[in-house]
Amino acid sequence: VMYVTLSPDVVPGDEYTISLDLGLSFLDDPENDPVLIETRSGTLAIRAAAAPITFSVDGGKVQPGSGAVIEIGTVEPFDLQEGRLVLTYDPAIASELPEVVADPRHGDVSLTVTYPQAGKVQIDFDSALETFNRVPGDLLTMHFGTRPTVALGTISPITILTGPNESSLIAPGSIPLQVTWEAAGIDFELDPGIFNDGFDGGDSGFWSYIP
Repeated sequence: VMYVTLSPDVVPGDEYTISLDLGLSFLDDPENDPVLIETRSGTLAIRAAAAPITFSVDGGKVQPGSGAVIEIGTVEPFDLQEGRLVLTYDPAIASELPEVVADPRHGDVSLTVTYPQAGKVQIDFDSALETFNRVPGDLLTMHFGTRPTVALGTISPITILTGPNESSLIAPGSIPLQVTWEAAGIDFELDPGIFNDGFDGGDSGFWSYIP
């Protein structure tokens, strides 16, 4: 993670491309042999201090009968004290209840996951050290098996409920945050591949085996 203090001259709405200089960058394996590097540029977007932060849920792609991996997080670095996320999905596509896990790379957090009804998941989280999301990216992931009978080409929706006592994010000092919520459904495809590179999202990506 690289932290940079921005110039006061930057303007909200400006975007800057960030990329590795392959002329100066290198990686060596344990035998000191060079590792081939293929890079992809990222974008630094400047927003106004008072603008709502963006928090998203992405169902990604999955083969029917395989495990769905729903990524929950943000590309914006802001510390979180606590929060609640209430998500809905179509229970007809699932072969089991979802499991929700936190990635410890993103800071201190404890989770309480409940299932108020079929197709609804409530995730309550608390960061005693108020450091959760100091490193942004896929903060949480939700896993569950899918049914092999789901038709190829199905895009099964995921929604974020934002009514009273539903989804909210709280910054240190018990300050409620203004949030733009974004959600993308689960896309059922024949062969979605096995590697996800979350470079643009500030994450290091992950490997996911597809049987």
